[in-house]
Amino acid sequence: MVECQAHARVHGTGHHYLIQHSAGSGKTKEIAWLAHELSSLHAGDVKVFDKVVVITDRRVLDAQLRRQIEQFEQVSGVVRSVDQHSSQLREALLGQQAKIVVTTLQKFPFVLRQLNEEGERLADRRYAVIVDEAHSSQTGESAADLKAVLGSVAADELDLDEDDGTPPALLAQLAARGRQPNLSFFAFTATPKGKTLELFGDRDPVDGSLAAFHTYSMRQAIEEDFIVDVLRNYTTYDQLFRLETEARETFEVPKGKASTRLAQFARFHPYVKAQKAAVVVEHFKQVVRPLLGGRGKAMVVCASREEAVQWKRALDQEIERHGHDDVRALVAFSDEVTIRSPDADNLGMSYTEPEMNKIGGRPLSETKLPEEFDKPEYGVLVVAEKYQTGFDQPKLCGMYVDKKLVGVNAVQTLSRLNRAALGKDEVYVLDFANTAEEIRAAFEPFYGQTEGGPTDPNVLFDSADEVRSYGVIDDAELERFVGDWAAVEEVDEHKRHALLSTSTQSAYDRAVALDSDRLGELRDALNRFFRFYGFLAQVVPYVPPQTEVLFQFSKVLLKRLLSRAPDGGVNLSGTVELTHFRLERVGTEHIGLSEDGAKPLAGITGDGTGGEAQGEIPLGPLAELVEAFNERYGGELGDADALRVLTDVRDSVREGNAELVAQAEANSRDDFVRHRDDLLIGAAMEVGDDREKQGKLLKALLDDEEFRARAGELVMGSIYDGYRAEGR
Repeated sequence: MVECQAHARVHGTGHHYLIQHSAGSGKTKEIAWLAHELSSLHAGDVKVFDKVVVITDRRVLDAQLRRQIEQFEQVSGVVRSVDQHSSQLREALLGQQAKIVVTTLQKFPFVLRQLNEEGERLADRRYAVIVDEAHSSQTGESAADLKAVLGSVAADELDLDEDDGTPPALLAQLAARGRQPNLSFFAFTATPKGKTLELFGDRDPVDGSLAAFHTYSMRQAIEEDFIVDVLRNYTTYDQLFRLETEARETFEVPKGKASTRLAQFARFHPYVKAQKAAVVVEHFKQVVRPLLGGRGKAMVVCASREEAVQWKRALDQEIERHGHDDVRALVAFSDEVTIRSPDADNLGMSYTEPEMNKIGGRPLSETKLPEEFDKPEYGVLVVAEKYQTGFDQPKLCGMYVDKKLVGVNAVQTLSRLNRAALGKDEVYVLDFANTAEEIRAAFEPFYGQTEGGPTDPNVLFDSADEVRSYGVIDDAELERFVGDWAAVEEVDEHKRHALLSTSTQSAYDRAVALDSDRLGELRDALNRFFRFYGFLAQVVPYVPPQTEVLFQFSKVLLKRLLSRAPDGGVNLSGTVELTHFRLERVGTEHIGLSEDGAKPLAGITGDGTGGEAQGEIPLGPLAELVEAFNERYGGELGDADALRVLTDVRDSVREGNAELVAQAEANSRDDFVRHRDDLLIGAAMEVGDDREKQGKLLKALLDDEEFRARAGELVMGSIYDGYRAEGR
C-alpha cells in the first residue's frame, strides 16, 4: 500500500496498479486502508485524487467491504456507500462531501444515462478507482461505462484520419474504452487472469511480459502462517457408474454433448446423491466437526443451483435416516429453482433458499444465513456459485467438492478454507469430481507471482474479419444501423430495442437461413468478436470507428440469435438407466506446489481460448457411447457391480492374438470385426477368477445373438481402432 501511494504521489493519475495478494491475506482491510490513504494523498500542496471510488460486484462482499471502509472513517460523511439506486451514486459523485464512494460496477450505465440527460460532467476531476477482485467484469461494457462517466478523453480527442460520419454517441463509446489520464486504477486480486494482467499489469520493457505491481503470494502467506494450506489433506474419489440403454434403436448423437448429458444423468440420480451424502455426513462427524474444539464447519460445493437443492435434500434425508441429531445443514442459492432433471423424484417442484432453510417453521432470510451458519448447531453449508467466493468463515475446516473446478475458479473456491483461526492447523477436502493433478495445475500459476504474455492485438481485427466472412453483415446495413443508433436517444426507451432489432433484420434473416452447423459457427464467431472487443479495445493503441460500429451491430445480432438458439443438447430421458454405482476413494495426499512448475498465462489466441483449440466433435451411436462412458468411469468392481467384463475380454483378445496386428493392417474395419465369436468366448473363459460373472457373460454370448453381435463390434472394433491409431 505504501508503494502504491509513493508512486501515485510522484507520477499522478493515469496509471494502473495490479495488486496480487493471496486470498485470505486481509485484502478487504488493505482496500479500506488504501482508500482512506488515497483520499487524503497530496503531492506537495496539491491533492492527487479528488475522489476515491471503490468498485465491487458481489453483494455479500460489498456489505463486508462497506463495513470495513466505514470503520476507518474519522469524519462523518467522508464515506458514502451506494446501496440503493443509481441516483444515489450520481449524487455522491457530483457532491463535495463524500471523498470515498463504495458502489457496484453495474450502476454506472444508469448514471451515464442520467448525466447525459442532465448535461452534467464529472470528467474534470481526478479519480482513484479501487477494483476489488479484478476479473472478467472489468473487460466488458460496464467497465467502459465507468470510464465514460469518470474519464476525461472526449470523442474529439480521438486520433482519427477524417470524419467518416460515425455518430458522436458511438465515438464517445470508443473514446471511453482506452486509458483515461484522469483515472488511476488499483486492482486487487489473488488470481489474476491473462486479461487482468493485460489491463492492469506492469509490462516488462525488454520481453513484454506482464506482472503485478506488488505481490504477496500464496507461498509466502502459507510460509508465514497467514493462511492455511488447503491442499494438505486432499482426498479424491472415482465415481464408478454402470449405465444401460433402454432404447432398442441405435441413433446418432453428438458424442461430446451426450457424454455431458450422461454424466448429468448419473450425477442427478437420487441413489448417487444418497451415497455421497452418506460419505459427507460420516466424514464430517468423524473428522471435521471435532476440529476447533468441536466447532469445525464444512462446505459442499455443487455445479448448479438445481444440484444444490438435491444435495440439501440428500443430506437432510441421510441425517434423519440415521438419527444424526448433532448435524444440521443449510443451503445457499439465488432466486427460485425448478427441478428439470427428468429422472429426479421431485421433477417440476420449485424451491427457494429461505424455504429450504426454515428455522422453527419460518423461512430464514438470505441476509441472515451467514450469521445463522456461524451458530454451533450448524455444520454443513451447501453452495452453488453463491458463497464460493467472497465468503469469510474461519471455522470452515472441510470442503466436499462435487463440481469440476478449473483455473481461477478452483483457487477461489478452495481458498474459502484457508482463513486462519486459533487452533486451525488442518483442513480437509474430499473431491468427487477432480483429480489431484487437475487441482495442482489450477493452483500452480498463482502460487508465486503470476506472469502473463501479451495478446496480439491482431486477433481483434481477425475476429472482426471472420464475422464479415459469413456474408451475413453488409456495409449498407451497417450504415443504416449507424443512422438508427444516432437517433436512438430521441426514441422512447421502450421502443429502442425494436428500432435496433429492425436495423439488423436483414442480417438476422440471412443468418437463420444458414444450415445449422454454419449458423452455430457464426454464433461462435460473433461471440468471440464480442468478447475480444470488450477487452482488447481497452488495450490496443488504435481502434477504427468502423470496428466500434461492427461491434455494436454484432452485439444486437448475437443477442437475437442466442434468444432463438436451441439447447442443442441430447434428451436421454427413457433411453438409459443407472444399474450400478460405487464411490471409490483414490487416495489422500498433500498436493505440493512449486513456483518452478508455473508457466506464464497465455495471451488470447485466434480461437479465443488462450490455448489449443479443441477438435471436431465426433458422432457415435448411443449404445457405443454408453459403453465408452462405463469404460471411462469403471474400475475393478465386485460381483454386485457387474462391471468391466467386456473391457477385460477386449484386453485378453488383443494380448493373446498377435496375428491381429497384421489382419488389422490388411482388412477393412467391417471385415476385421466379423466372425470373431470364438475369440470372444475364449477370452471370456480366460479372464479373472469370478466364475459367476464369466458364466453370465458366456451365457449371453452363446444364447443372445444380438448381444454377441454388439459385444463383437465393441471389442473387436476398439482393437482395430487402437492398432490404426498406433500407426501399425
